[in-house]
Amino acid sequence: VDGAPAEDIVVDGKPERMAAGEAPPPDKATAAAEVDSDLDNEYIQRIGDDDAVPPYACIVCARNPFYLREGSLETHCSIKHMDRVNERKPGHRHPKELKDWPGVIPVSAKLRPQFCCTLCDFHLANEREVHVHLHGRKHEGSLLSAEMKRPLTPPMPLPEPLPQHVDALSAVLEGLYRSKAMDQAAEETRHQVQRDLEETVKGVFPEATMELFGSSCSGFGTKSSDLDVCIVIPQ
Repeated sequence: VDGAPAEDIVVDGKPERMAAGEAPPPDKATAAAEVDSDLDNEYIQRIGDDDAVPPYACIVCARNPFYLREGSLETHCSIKHMDRVNERKPGHRHPKELKDWPGVIPVSAKLRPQFCCTLCDFHLANEREVHVHLHGRKHEGSLLSAEMKRPLTPPMPLPEPLPQHVDALSAVLEGLYRSKAMDQAAEETRHQVQRDLEETVKGVFPEATMELFGSSCSGFGTKSSDLDVCIVIPQ
């Protein structure tokens, strides 16, 4: 790779060639241990012979069957699905494909899924698909969504503030008020803007009036607050 010399490694007792610096692939024992660990995942459920499974499977959109319920056929068989169907040889058709949904076949006993992810409500054909699913974006997204829906731990109650804490907070708030609160000049400027706007509007609607509302009237406004004005036009 990129001119790097190759070196011999042994995988499962067989020599293989790989580029220098390339990480060797996991051996069969490691891969099997990972799959066994995935099967113990709290969200993976093994499907029994009497358990209900989706009645259909798409055989063109994934390497293994993509299982579909009755209500999801039309949603799945969209433009992307039909593009993949049309990529096959013209006129080619699987003998078991549904007439109205090419590329979709009924789930037979041989095609039944073996596992289900209860978090994603996603059926999986075999152990390998379980491993792929648990490390894929769909499952990771479901985990994040579930985590966000969990109720937050109630915060611990704060201790009662000491008198010096109250005095310090009061001093900060009073200083903030003095630096930000509107003075008489700022209030007069706002009223002057109101009168100027009213005079302009009356040139079109003689009976109109302008009224201030919001922080300019409530006393909570600051020198940088915007000016809320309502135009009142009698019917």
